[in-house]
Amino acid sequence: MSVEDDWTKEVSEAEEELNAKAKLMARLKSEYTHNLNKLTESYYPKMRPLHVQVYQSRKFQTYIDKEISWKAKKLEILGSTTLRQTGGFIEEMVAMKEVRERLTLEQRRAFDAAIAALTAVSKEEMSVLRKYEHPPQCVLDTIEAVYLLRGDTNFSWEDARILLCDTYYYGFFIAKAKAFDAQSVSDEVLEKLTPLILDPDFEVQQVSAASVPGGAMALWVHTIYDTAKLIRMMKSAPLETADTVRETITVLRASLQHKKDEVSGAEQKLEALQMEYEQRRKDLKHRYDQAMVPLQEAFFESHHNFTQALSSSPKKMQKQIQY
Repeated sequence: MSVEDDWTKEVSEAEEELNAKAKLMARLKSEYTHNLNKLTESYYPKMRPLHVQVYQSRKFQTYIDKEISWKAKKLEILGSTTLRQTGGFIEEMVAMKEVRERLTLEQRRAFDAAIAALTAVSKEEMSVLRKYEHPPQCVLDTIEAVYLLRGDTNFSWEDARILLCDTYYYGFFIAKAKAFDAQSVSDEVLEKLTPLILDPDFEVQQVSAASVPGGAMALWVHTIYDTAKLIRMMKSAPLETADTVRETITVLRASLQHKKDEVSGAEQKLEALQMEYEQRRKDLKHRYDQAMVPLQEAFFESHHNFTQALSSSPKKMQKQIQY
């Protein structure tokens, strides 16, 4: 056997060893991914109902908290000397004006942020969304909610692609979204939107992870919903007595405490499951690393041997000798 034949055999063996190590690494990574997915899937049915319960309760608590603050301010004003003397509905409205303006300003800032998010969507991101044959469910729900707010109940993905085309989206949709009046949202539409708003999958971050344009639209829908709720809360009603408002606050506080008590156990269970899942995920990763690290070292050694074998080509060596 010639020197060149020996070299060819050496290179071939080194290459086989290198490929074998690479296959082992790929198999180990695939096995780790499979086991991690199985672990996640085993915990999802346990954690999902608790996550939904906690998320919904916290949303309700936010709305109740805001109404309590509104009523408490109203009670403070109703108890003032001036208002007791005049006893007028107009005086009450004037006295609440500052609070009303502050809340309206906060919501206006949230609305401006939503419009900025819609405007910031790039044409490339919009193109990616349009190319979906079967978009993520949270994205479909978001666009259907947009349709609902626009007064269109005949939603389909094919029609939605027209709304998402560059000409319409940048030329008309953003302008209409900016001009949208939350006071026009009917009780019926608000009721239809409520289950979606209370769905953790419709959280803006969740939708944004699936689609940037979808996330921007979800933020806009959330903002319109919250504004419509705020308008109803601040809506002028017949003059209430201090006792009536005080009773309302008592009922609201009881409702808030009930929500907190109701979800307390779910929060503890969810936290325990999350910690358990995270520990098992770390254990799985640790076992994977223990097997992968030495395998990587062996791979690098095989790679070194292979490159060394290649560099020892008889022809290359002969040229070096000639020089």
